[in-house]
Amino acid sequence: MAAPKKRREAERELKKKGFTMQPGRGKGSHEVWKNASGESVTVPKHGDEIAAGTWRSIERQSREAQQRAEAQQRAQQAAQAQRVANQGVRQAGSGQGQSGSGQQDNKAGKKQGRGKSRWSRGRG
Repeated sequence: MAAPKKRREAERELKKKGFTMQPGRGKGSHEVWKNASGESVTVPKHGDEIAAGTWRSIERQSREAQQRAEAQQRAQQAAQAQRVANQGVRQAGSGQGQSGSGQQDNKAGKKQGRGKSRWSRGRG
């Protein structure tokens, strides 16, 4: 069984992972620590030690938060790379068609000039 974690050591590790304590957040005997991407973990502040199981849970949450932040950063970088790669490339449908305006002619769209429909018989 793992030993309890000293509170100062726990704070040091959270700071190393990029978390900062949020003053005014947390209720009663708990504090909220938040990282740059907005992920937060709640840490008990009663006593000098944090129970081993509680610390494992906090560590797991902070690791998951860090992984989500890294995945989000990779996705943003990929989106930026895609935007850079697509610069200068025209989007589909933005080119000049036969009509010259990029829009369909009426002939290709709705049928016109068919007269009355069978549903309008006998009505005005």
